[in-house]
Amino acid sequence: MNIFNFGFTSIKEEVNTVDFLAITAIQVFIPELYDQLQKNRGLFVSENVRFPYTINNLGLNDEKTKYEEIIKMIPKNLTNEIIKILRRMFPKIIYIENENSFHYSDSSINEWLLKKNICHPDKFDTYFKLRLTSGDISNKEIYMIINTSSEFNVLLDKIRKLNETKKLSYFMSYLYADIDEIDIDKLKIILKVFLTIGDEFINVDRIFFVLTIAIIRRIKDKDELLNLLVEIFKNNCTGFQICCELIYFFLAEHKQDSTITVDLRILKEDNIEDLKSSISESMKKSAENKSLLENPNLHNLLYNWKVWGNENDYDTFISEILSDDALIIKFVTQFSHTVQSFGATDVVGKTTYDLKYNSLNDLVDVNEFVERIHFIIDSDKFEALGKREKESLNLFLKNKENKLGRNYSSNH
Repeated sequence: MNIFNFGFTSIKEEVNTVDFLAITAIQVFIPELYDQLQKNRGLFVSENVRFPYTINNLGLNDEKTKYEEIIKMIPKNLTNEIIKILRRMFPKIIYIENENSFHYSDSSINEWLLKKNICHPDKFDTYFKLRLTSGDISNKEIYMIINTSSEFNVLLDKIRKLNETKKLSYFMSYLYADIDEIDIDKLKIILKVFLTIGDEFINVDRIFFVLTIAIIRRIKDKDELLNLLVEIFKNNCTGFQICCELIYFFLAEHKQDSTITVDLRILKEDNIEDLKSSISESMKKSAENKSLLENPNLHNLLYNWKVWGNENDYDTFISEILSDDALIIKFVTQFSHTVQSFGATDVVGKTTYDLKYNSLNDLVDVNEFVERIHFIIDSDKFEALGKREKESLNLFLKNKENKLGRNYSSNH
């Protein structure tokens, strides 16, 4: 799962996708720059594209000085590329750098609005809203939650309650805004809670992942951070997906084409292997009591476990599934999802099912399932199954019979 997907669905109608990805990347990788962009709206946005300043250019020199101070926050090895991105996102920068080169027409501002660009004055603030809507939560309530964050179970219950009452996004926004002022020991407990139950609200808002990274960056001692993450990962029971997302984030910093310098990388590459082993061990425990089968991200988790974990542990889990009809049904059903479709004359959409057969095929030997699934379908227990379970088993066989392994939906 790409980290830029967090929260995008909820605001995609309000923003330009390219600008959204760019500002989110800055927020994650250069948070100091992101903060300055947000605080200096007037520096980057102009109401009048022909005359960004008054005729006698009052304030231009001050704006140039401020702009140069902000640019210094960019890591030297990224400066040229980030400036190019900023120029595209905020055309006014071209004028700040060279007042004679500003060449946009009167229609530019209308075009920016049409394209929902961040540089339009009516759109700028939208990109810096870490949520579109928020529940009401008082400062007193926020302070109380933070002050009780030294007690893991108490904080865990409070975070769940915030999520249930639609106040979690506001709380996370507050944490992000004041993260440098919060006691580091309290942040460690908050991080532990987030990584333990994060899968319950992983898609609530993009601020969740960004905030998690910000908390991690507050822990400067890399050995201390590694020990904390290993402890959390090993003892995790539900937050597998968010932990895997973090591992992919850390790995991305070490790619050959990565522009993140060694000193800015959160963990050493060898340390990431420790995290892979830790989360694999945790998934093994969940597989042993079969709670892993309840996870809605099962196919992603199994892929990671298969690649990162012990091969024998993974094979044992699959063998146990094959030995129990109820587990086979649950396993295959987890790879199906509903699809809404509308015909030309339909007033109410039709609900059908798709099966992620190719994902299944990557994770198990589907041939081992065929005979058992035929047996289940031909048995009396099949009629007692729900619609989704029945469709999932039938779709499995239809896909298996298709030589190309192409996905079939249940309306075929």
